Amino acid sequence: MVDNHAHNLLADYRQCSLIDFAKPYCESRFDEMLTRHIPLSLFYQHLIRKLLSRYRCPTLDDYLELRRDQDQTEHLSGLFSDAGIETVLVDDGYYGSGEALSAQNLSRLAQVKTARVLRIETVLENLVRECTSLDQVLKTLPEILNHELSADQSFPVVALKTIVAYRGGLQIDAVALSNARSSYHPARKEVLESGRINRSATYHYLLSEVLDFAVARQLPVQIHCGLGDDDALLSQANPIHFQALLKAERYRELKCVFLHCYPYVREVAYLASIYPGVFFDLSLANSLIAPDLTRIYYEALSAAPVSKILAGTDGHSQPESHWYGAMCLRRSLTEALKELVERDYMLKGQMVEVERAILRSNAISLYKLNSTSNLTVATSQQVK
Repeated sequence: MVDNHAHNLLADYRQCSLIDFAKPYCESRFDEMLTRHIPLSLFYQHLIRKLLSRYRCPTLDDYLELRRDQDQTEHLSGLFSDAGIETVLVDDGYYGSGEALSAQNLSRLAQVKTARVLRIETVLENLVRECTSLDQVLKTLPEILNHELSADQSFPVVALKTIVAYRGGLQIDAVALSNARSSYHPARKEVLESGRINRSATYHYLLSEVLDFAVARQLPVQIHCGLGDDDALLSQANPIHFQALLKAERYRELKCVFLHCYPYVREVAYLASIYPGVFFDLSLANSLIAPDLTRIYYEALSAAPVSKILAGTDGHSQPESHWYGAMCLRRSLTEALKELVERDYMLKGQMVEVERAILRSNAISLYKLNSTSNLTVATSQQVK
């Protein structure tokens, strides 16, 4: 399996408390959710049962003690191998410097291939802090992007990613350069004070410049939509808001991958059925909506071409989040395909081919993963 959407692991994940362990499975910022309510969620109880069964531990405390004592490579490679994950595309903009394992260390310890996904907002925020004018930013931006793309080719950047849904929503305004210039100083003041770039003429103009860069370099752009933490208003994270941009001639060649998507599975499947450059995964739903995941995959498969669906876990912080997300994904995808076969919408002989496409082949093709030595994937007759 190619994990199309993931974040890195905390470098000190083995020292976590019960609350720290639960954080990847909760999008709330309220401690009461972590301490009182998430442990009573069906998907979380399912995760714990599966973990304790695999490691033959009576309690979660016993499991956490076991993994503290276990060799890190043995523990990580065991989980990733058990989940069938062979390649991880890492959004390494999620953590501050030094908090997380690097893509190189994740590859070495988990015995998986890794590549980087470059977060656009991190690049823009760093530039806006440093530059006193928009013209300075516009001059430096392509240099920074080209530098990131030409960095360590053993762990290359294979896509860009925007979290614009968290920064004012997916309705992207068409902005004139003069308006972007006039709003630059208020936008910079906000970045200097809060550390974050938010909805403004400056932000949308710069985002459009990066999308132009992606088109020119034939780089896919990952786009968060749907469920997430409450930085994003769910109603503004509907991928339909992005449709006006998709219709523009300027972005006819843009390849974008919508991430998460739930509850907007129908909307994103519609977009994928209309626009050649639209792809999507159901990451995060794999864990947080696990009991209903078979129906969600059935809905996606019913409306979108198989060639447009990717696999992703949105795993982060704790390695079990990668493991559980992949396990639920694979099981629910298989169940949805079996139901399609039973209802005569698919031939039984197609199942392996479709599984291979969603779990592996689509991502290899979209991200050109065979083009780098670290990511060369051998031909296999089995779904990985």
